Amino acid sequence: MGELTIITTRPERALVTLFGRPQPPEGVSVVTTSQAIGNIPNGSRCFAIWFEPRKYRSSVEWAWIMRRERGGVVGLELEDLHAFGLFAHHARGVPQPAPRSTSMGHLPAVTSVRAAGGEVSA
Repeated sequence: MGELTIITTRPERALVTLFGRPQPPEGVSVVTTSQAIGNIPNGSRCFAIWFEPRKYRSSVEWAWIMRRERGGVVGLELEDLHAFGLFAHHARGVPQPAPRSTSMGHLPAVTSVRAAGGEVSA
């Protein structure tokens, strides 16, 4: 696995959403099957993104929920999410947003967010 593992049922849409292009950047791998999710080693940095309504969870999403419950995968911090935004802006040729403080150490690692038709979980 790469330095970051993206878990999704719609890889191209996830990559465009996160990175502004349909190919993963160097160090990023994409997992799309329940079996591959079960084989994610402890210590892996993972980020899941779902585009289906929550009431229609796929077998892949259920596999991710069970893998997270086993423990050992690493969620992402606010700095990681900001880096996604910068990467996507650069890939799309959009000027980068002004730097912002992400020193919110009191917040836990991101585990699940649903917005704009997609759910993101780590």
